[in-house]
Amino acid sequence: RVQEAGPPLREMYEANRRREIGLKVLETLSRIGDARQAELFQQLIQDPDPERKRLGIEGLARISDVSRMAAFKKDYQREGNQELKLAYAFAITRMGDHAFLDSLILSLPARTVGSRSRGYILELGSEVLPELFPYLNDPDADIRAQLCDIIAALGDPEAISHLTPLLNDPSGSVSDRANRAIEHLRRIKGGQAGQ
Repeated sequence: RVQEAGPPLREMYEANRRREIGLKVLETLSRIGDARQAELFQQLIQDPDPERKRLGIEGLARISDVSRMAAFKKDYQREGNQELKLAYAFAITRMGDHAFLDSLILSLPARTVGSRSRGYILELGSEVLPELFPYLNDPDADIRAQLCDIIAALGDPEAISHLTPLLNDPSGSVSDRANRAIEHLRRIKGGQAGQ
């Protein structure tokens, strides 16, 4: 996420726009959050290629220009592609409207976009952690299980009390993952206490 890398990456992208390496460079550029690249990402949102369009949405999300929120909400409603819709939900959540976090969480079990959704939630980080806890009661066992993993990865030992009831979850997968998450967070807590 080194801002200074933005201009050279942009130059490399422009030189390789139609090659496979251009897409890889664009993916890297979209992760930096360099506001100087906003017009490029805005252009990419109009691109017919869904992959480039997704990277444009993600790039603007990481710049977090709140003035684009209304347009993103409209685009979210009109988007038919599930992956792009998820990218819009990530962008809107990152810009501050956490109601769209619901779309990311409910997409966790999806085969096609589940791992991307997980990545988005992890990237949003501990800022959204308190909003994940109510979903530990979701009727879908897969959502509960995956949230145990995500909460463990976020690494806040304060989450242990929220995970503890899942040790008695009717789903063996959920109770196992809750147990592993709690053990992981206890190790982190022990490490913090030793410092």
